[in-house]
Amino acid sequence: MRRLDAVWHYSGTAFTDLTGPAGEGSASQVLGTGEKLYLGSRDWLAGARLVVSAAGAAPAIVAETFDGVSNAWKTLPTQ
Repeated sequence: MRRLDAVWHYSGTAFTDLTGPAGEGSASQVLGTGEKLYLGSRDWLAGARLVVSAAGAAPAIVAETFDGVSNAWKTLPTQ
């Protein structure tokens, strides 16, 4: 599995760089309500494996790509 180029956690007030701790293997991160985890890769074909366990309602997982032409995030289709 390839290493991600960037891993960031957003808590609603600040970003935390988790790229180093993610390393070559796996890393775990507990997200609270409203928190986000951003995974970045220059190679969009590399993919990312997410194992999600949630108490209560399932979390929303949205895959987006940054469009450098319009400088906007665009949602990727999941099917």
